[in-house]
Amino acid sequence: AWFQLRNREELGADMREQLAALAAAHGFPSAMAERLFMVPDIFHYLAGRSFAALAPPPSCSAFFAHGGATRDGKLLIARNFDFFGRGVWNANNAFIVMHPRGGRSFCWVGALGVPASGQGFNESGLFVGLHSNFPNDVSTRGVPIFKIVHDILAECATLDEAVARVTVRPRTCGLSLFIVDTRARDAAVVGYSARHAETLRPENEVLVRANHYVTPPMQRFEVGPHPWRANSVGRMRRITELLGERRGALDAGRAP
Repeated sequence: AWFQLRNREELGADMREQLAALAAAHGFPSAMAERLFMVPDIFHYLAGRSFAALAPPPSCSAFFAHGGATRDGKLLIARNFDFFGRGVWNANNAFIVMHPRGGRSFCWVGALGVPASGQGFNESGLFVGLHSNFPNDVSTRGVPIFKIVHDILAECATLDEAVARVTVRPRTCGLSLFIVDTRARDAAVVGYSARHAETLRPENEVLVRANHYVTPPMQRFEVGPHPWRANSVGRMRRITELLGERRGALDAGRAP
């Protein structure tokens, strides 16, 4: 309730209307839907303040590859979603198609009962995937995670627009957004905390992400035990190695 009160204005009128309709359909107060919308922010805020409660850690991984890195130059995006709630997500998988007024149609890749998602794609060819990070640079006030992703998908048409949308306003916590512009055949990872950010671009036609920051300025905010970071670094390194081994032969069948 406290997070909802502090950040309700950041939702905007359209999002508040959507959440009120969701709540009405399920027969509970609209304030409850708004609170559920901010659960990811609360989780990552608390993790940044005290990492000790997390076991096991989230382990999302992703890569973008195209051109000489793939067979026939095709653009490939691969991602796993490894987060708390194993078994629940699997039983409630959903594609949720949205047609915002005055915006771009898009599709959440998410689950029934969740008011938004950290991953999806829009009619302009943008793809977004979310990766947990855990910095101590957090705030109880800022743009909620799902609102950032929603605005990218509903309002942005290019990679530069999407990157700017992440960094234009302070956030509540730390994550990374993996953004692909499939029409421009380009990608970026914006790793951010409440007040700071890093932007990474492809090298040799590939881009890989796990759950740690890459640049020294962002690494200074990172919290978490050594095994958690070693796991993330190891996943990112191994995916990069496999992309190198399969360079020029990678296709959709090998992406998983």
